[in-house]
Amino acid sequence: MFDSAGRHMSTTTTGGTYETFVRDATDRIVQRDAHDTTTTRFGYTGPGDTQDLVVSPSNQITQREFALPGGVLVSLPTTGTATWSYPNIHGDIIATANTTATRTGTFTYDPFGQPIDPATGHCLAPGSVEARN
Repeated sequence: MFDSAGRHMSTTTTGGTYETFVRDATDRIVQRDAHDTTTTRFGYTGPGDTQDLVVSPSNQITQREFALPGGVLVSLPTTGTATWSYPNIHGDIIATANTTATRTGTFTYDPFGQPIDPATGHCLAPGSVEARN
């Protein structure tokens, strides 16, 4: 669902799962609520739209994120291993890697930035014709 300003505020799938988003005064997402009652909050240390901190419902920092030149994003969780995310020229994440530079995931998108299922080649966006088939 989008609000009157055209901002994405929630998503509901045909399976009944949903996510809702809370935005700050500058339109950045500051909270994500999932159907399983998981609430994730995001913190920003500058004027950009990339979050720098992920905060748990108990106000504990669970992850730090750093934007690097070229759009690369490094996610450093407080427990676990770091993840490096690499974007295409459009800004969509097309590959992820761990700290040893081993690729851990690849992603493909249509020309409009909608994710594509690598097995079927169909669009995975909720509500798309391909997602319903």
